[in-house]
Amino acid sequence: MKAVGIIPAAGFSSRMGAFKPLLELEGKSALERVFEALSPVCSQGIAVVTGHRREELSPVIASLGAAEIINPDYAEGMFTSVRAGIAFAERTEADGVLLLPCDTPLVTRDAVRLLFTACGPNGFAIACHKNKNGHPLWIPRRFFADILSFEGDGGLKAVRRRYNSETLRVETGCPGCMLDMDSPEDYQRILFMLGGERFKSALAGRRLILIRHGQTVPHSGKIYMGQCDPPLSDIGRATAKEAAGKVSRLMPRALR
Repeated sequence: MKAVGIIPAAGFSSRMGAFKPLLELEGKSALERVFEALSPVCSQGIAVVTGHRREELSPVIASLGAAEIINPDYAEGMFTSVRAGIAFAERTEADGVLLLPCDTPLVTRDAVRLLFTACGPNGFAIACHKNKNGHPLWIPRRFFADILSFEGDGGLKAVRRRYNSETLRVETGCPGCMLDMDSPEDYQRILFMLGGERFKSALAGRRLILIRHGQTVPHSGKIYMGQCDPPLSDIGRATAKEAAGKVSRLMPRALR
């Protein structure tokens, strides 16, 4: 099957207080990360739906090699961006759309690939984590007309619920499917998780050797390694504090 990726990025980012598509995450913008997650499976290309502050996004979209879909109705809500994306996809040869909002930057390529491998031409497919619905969403071509003609409340969710029995839920094992950036607290949480992923990546394939350090208070009886944790002496506490400062400078978001 052939997919086109659609990235809604037209909203006001009002709760965040900053422009979400261009928020930096480990040297890349949120938009770049979402684009990179979709790109391996979207043979019909990727399009970004813009509206609010589009003049700032346009150069980034061009640098990624994506198409830009301008949504003049973005102030009316996200469903207008979904419809703009579906109208764009109708003009391609795609069998369906992979819809991934720009504020879900921790969705991985593997999660997108798992969803795309499992989906088919006849039903919606939703990426899940621990049995909870997340992102992205696969929308097959057969539902394009329903989405474009829909009138009423609920938007895309309302359309999908009409076909709930035909919807495939795909467990991805990716917590990023559930994480979006609606607030500054969400952004900090995602930064923290990225720091942890970087730490795990650095240790991949290596053995971690724990070395005891820091002078302890002299003890009178026998002790057994791993069975007690004697307190540090004044010198030991000073040494530990100095070491913590060095680690903090080397890896500011190191997991604590």
